[in-house]
Amino acid sequence: MAKTARPAKAKQTSAAKAKKTVKSKTSFKPRPAAKQLHKLAFTVAGGARGKKLAKEQFEKKKAAMPRLPRWPEDCVVDKRHVSWLPQDWTAALRLTERVPGRPGSGGLLLNCYVGPLPADGTARKRFFHKKDVEKCVGRKLDLDERGEKARVLSEHLQEKFPPESFIKRTQVNCVTQYINDRCDKMHGMKVKEVIASFKCKWRDGAMRQYNSSDLKYDIAGGRVEIVKKRPGRLPQRSAVQKLAASKPVKSDPAKRRQSAPASKASKPVEPAPAKRRQSSPAAKAGSTKATAEAMSPTQALKRRRASAAAASEVPQSRSSSSSSSSVPGSGELSSIKKLVFAPLLKRPAVGVEGEAAIFSLIGIGKSYKFDETMLDILPKVLRKQPKERGPLGDMVLKEYEQALDKASK
Repeated sequence: MAKTARPAKAKQTSAAKAKKTVKSKTSFKPRPAAKQLHKLAFTVAGGARGKKLAKEQFEKKKAAMPRLPRWPEDCVVDKRHVSWLPQDWTAALRLTERVPGRPGSGGLLLNCYVGPLPADGTARKRFFHKKDVEKCVGRKLDLDERGEKARVLSEHLQEKFPPESFIKRTQVNCVTQYINDRCDKMHGMKVKEVIASFKCKWRDGAMRQYNSSDLKYDIAGGRVEIVKKRPGRLPQRSAVQKLAASKPVKSDPAKRRQSAPASKASKPVEPAPAKRRQSSPAAKAGSTKATAEAMSPTQALKRRRASAAAASEVPQSRSSSSSSSSVPGSGELSSIKKLVFAPLLKRPAVGVEGEAAIFSLIGIGKSYKFDETMLDILPKVLRKQPKERGPLGDMVLKEYEQALDKASK
């Protein structure tokens, strides 16, 4: 039986192969974090984006590098810490060249190590592996050649937190006291000094090193901020901050956002009455009959009149006392505007102090019958950063300030 010939597979053209290669490269989606972007400059997986980052980093380091005698032209000095590298050697980066016949090669960064200046006038020696450096030096290199690594900010964080800038303590406090203490101590210090040598107490009482993640956490909480000039003395706490610091309350952030209106908080909470046993009608009739027999008609009439007068006077006294204690006067409104409302125009309402300020402002609005729509939007506006509030937020804050000034007159 004759075998049927299989149809020949169509050969892929060079254009189809190139299209397939481009498609596989464009499908790669690196992480947007600065650390991940830095790693893309060393690997082929970064594609065109990695090569662009590699060239930018190489040119940036080359512009900042001083001129060194007999230094390799295709290398730049790198400030990374290599623990086993001898003191007279230098860690460097080389920008690779394209290799013929290997598509996608070249244009990436490669770690290398450049030796000291030779006395015979030859060029500096360059190696890419530890074993080659050991062979050149003639001894085995330990991991403590350069001593302990100096604590410095990573390059991808130096643009966000300049090392020569200063840390300024704000009036925002945290529920945990040890965090407030470390923020107070950092006031006036440089960022590079804090990262290099600042140590503080933690929850368990142990002294630990303060690092960049702690700095991010404190800045996000609004407790410290980065400024260009050295700040003055530590700012004094306001009345609301002192109250929040004296009575810290731990609560879930999700529950704080869904807090009740201030009108409910301003009313005094009365204890629930104790449950009484429900007696039968026969028992009630028996007790009433026994009381009537024990008292004379004149005494019973006086008792009924006294109970009716007390019932009519108690609600009035309660309503008058609650309204006089919950509604602040015009003099108090001006101080509340200065101490509570004015600081929130320049910073967001965060933490226990921020929620207490929002509660007090909403309570004043409910007491003086401010616009309900404005009071519903106000907490969301105050919790945002001033730059993120937008025109609607600015309009709400301006309307509340006008209503506050009108009520204080």
